[in-house]
Amino acid sequence: NKEVEIFNYITEGSFDSYLWQILENKQKFISQVMTEKSPFRSCDDIDEVVLNYAEIKGLAMKNPYMKEKMQVETEINKINLLKANWADSKGKYTQIIKKAPKRIEKLKKSVENVNLDIETYENNKPIDFKITLNDTVFTDRAKAGEYFMQLKHKIEKEKDATNIQEIGSYAGFKIGFTTTMGVSKVYLIGNKTYEKDLGISETGNMTRIENLANGIVEELDIYKNRLQEVEKNLTQAKNVVDKPFEYEERFNHLLKRKLEIDYNIENDIKPNIENVNAQNTTTQNTNTENIEMVNSETTSDLGKTLYNKIYDWGKDVLENKEDYIELNAVGFDKLVLENIGYNEYSIAHYSELNGGAMQSPEITFIVKNESIEPTSYLDDYLGEYTDYEEISQNPKLMLELKEFLYDWLNDIEENFKTDIENLKNQFQEEIYKEDYKEEVIPIYDYENMTVAEIKETFKIGTLIKLENMQRENLPSGITGAVTGVDDMGQVRVVWENGSSLSLNVKVDKFEIINTEYSIVEILKKNILKKICGRK
Repeated sequence: NKEVEIFNYITEGSFDSYLWQILENKQKFISQVMTEKSPFRSCDDIDEVVLNYAEIKGLAMKNPYMKEKMQVETEINKINLLKANWADSKGKYTQIIKKAPKRIEKLKKSVENVNLDIETYENNKPIDFKITLNDTVFTDRAKAGEYFMQLKHKIEKEKDATNIQEIGSYAGFKIGFTTTMGVSKVYLIGNKTYEKDLGISETGNMTRIENLANGIVEELDIYKNRLQEVEKNLTQAKNVVDKPFEYEERFNHLLKRKLEIDYNIENDIKPNIENVNAQNTTTQNTNTENIEMVNSETTSDLGKTLYNKIYDWGKDVLENKEDYIELNAVGFDKLVLENIGYNEYSIAHYSELNGGAMQSPEITFIVKNESIEPTSYLDDYLGEYTDYEEISQNPKLMLELKEFLYDWLNDIEENFKTDIENLKNQFQEEIYKEDYKEEVIPIYDYENMTVAEIKETFKIGTLIKLENMQRENLPSGITGAVTGVDDMGQVRVVWENGSSLSLNVKVDKFEIINTEYSIVEILKKNILKKICGRK
């Protein structure tokens, strides 16, 4: 026959529905492999619910319990997913509760210090320009700027200017500067330290100092906003952690009912027809009510979980600091999180086909009250697109998209972990820089130190950031931890690349890093493990 026609017949209420469900899942399974564009590293199993021989016998004998069994198991699986999301969210909020009090304490101290500095500035603000440099008072900006640059260049030749060098005062604040890798900064030092990049204009640098002092009041609003945000997050975290899982009672009821149904099926117990109809009606109504409850009430919890997952590495986009973030990993299409405007965002895998950009998949979403709501779904390779009108009118579809995004984000965290770790480290460094930039590291005269003084300064665990080591090839910027000082005054250091070259404090260029900030970096590179191994 040159042409054939294929007809498929199914019988309503029979075992056919289960067989077609298996074929549907097989199709999804195979499609994930054949398109080569799935964001998943692994494919789903055919089915989590496998019929045993007693259940097949029950179907063949038209056992009414089978329909209820399928309904109950479907609802159990949904609640299991919700419970897993709830547990994940609870764990993250527990960490917030643990860390927030210390952060709040530091922010309150920062607010207090900025207030004191504002008071200092108001009491000492000169009516006309007036600045003291190296014990000399200047009232002319041009002359002061010229002398400032001369003094700066002189100190850079004689000393290590990577540490703050104090050279004068302005409006009740000490003035200092640093020069690191060719970049110079000026500092006003009060109860907190305020910094600004230096320029090449001598007069302009004096204006920068004045603007830096005038801008202290703006720092107060920044720290107050941060404090308010952390306190808000702490309150929210406490409310979530203390809240029990709201479907626990329903979940236990379903498990108990499932045991009863399984026993009836295995022992070929058939209920009275009238009772069956009443039971099915009750079960159907209960399931319908529960599905509506899941779609309307618990999807918001899943939305908050999704927001937290993306915010963990994409907060710069969600906070509108960046237009987009691009992640790359070998063997995977480029991943982009993008702010597309009007509080709407896109997350998508991008590739090319015949010179055209392809998105497979792409989910757009909006953020409401730190919760994510999908607005569209697109897969160019499969020719699939779902718009917001269809999603917003179908609670079940909204939940399915959120569940898909949840699994996708888990996969992204696994496959793009290098880029994500870099982003997290960047955020962590910003937080610590904000909290600890006011700490001024003491200036040491290493060249004239005695061996005893070196041993006192460089205790075990002191953290070092290298700028240059004479006659050695250790890279600039590498971090290390002190493990001891020998009798010649050589500082023994274990470096993050595994090297154990000693530091000569009289000729090598380096800085002692703020301890609390740097321990975070050292722990990531397992330096402390090496130190502990030397007991």
